[in-house]
Amino acid sequence: VPIGTNVLDVGTNRVVTYTEDRPAGADFRSSPEAGLETSFKVFKTWGGRVRPRRHIVEPYANYTFRPEPSLLPENIYPFDNIDELDEDHSVRFGVRNKLQTKRDGDPWDLVDLDVNTRWNVAPDEGEDSIDSVGFDAELRPSKRFKVDLDGIYDLQGAVVDRFNAQVNVGKPDSWAVAMEYRLREDEDDLVFGDFTVPAGPGWTYNIYGRYRIDDGRWEEQGGYIQRNLDCMKIRTGAGIIPGYLRSDGTEREDEWRVTLEMWLTAFPKIGFSGKHRN
Repeated sequence: VPIGTNVLDVGTNRVVTYTEDRPAGADFRSSPEAGLETSFKVFKTWGGRVRPRRHIVEPYANYTFRPEPSLLPENIYPFDNIDELDEDHSVRFGVRNKLQTKRDGDPWDLVDLDVNTRWNVAPDEGEDSIDSVGFDAELRPSKRFKVDLDGIYDLQGAVVDRFNAQVNVGKPDSWAVAMEYRLREDEDDLVFGDFTVPAGPGWTYNIYGRYRIDDGRWEEQGGYIQRNLDCMKIRTGAGIIPGYLRSDGTEREDEWRVTLEMWLTAFPKIGFSGKHRN
């Protein structure tokens, strides 16, 4: 059986993956990169001093040249995004739009929208030079209401490859509601909710949950109680990852988690004094 092949074991009704241990020592990986960035801005203001508004348009182009690294991503154990870097010869074109006003005399971004696409200068056989369009938006109607959106549209597959939406409503150091939706094509379809509310002087309560829409099940639920002191916060909580039936027919049991956290919010004042008498 070839290495990496998944085979169903009829006796246990489980999927077995054939692997092989291969001894390997440390190796050096180099990945040099060169680039060039260019942009310019144009803007228009209106509204006067009473309700000032400013619209900023910033087209840009970022050129990147990165030759093939000495070790390819498939030949190393991927730990973070740096390990996934491969050969790149491309230009990213985009336009950033900002709608601004003034709050307490300082500039305030009501809308910050970035739409961009990547042109592959040297595509592989069967690949398009432009394969996707991405966007990143931050909406700040007020200090208590925030919306963050980002996503990638796959032009080849004509599908939304990635989409994230976050909504936060609340007052600083008080109640807060957070909602998040995350979509990854053929991977994730999740919605997350978080509610925090103060309960008397120095106390905070929280409940949260994460629901997987594609499987129709709760992925995690929990909450915590937090004690807010002058220079320290203490938090204890519990959560559950409900069990479910895996795709290979096996069943995962419920998993409980209990946490206890403590951290400083300010350093305590410590002083030394002394007196000398003759």
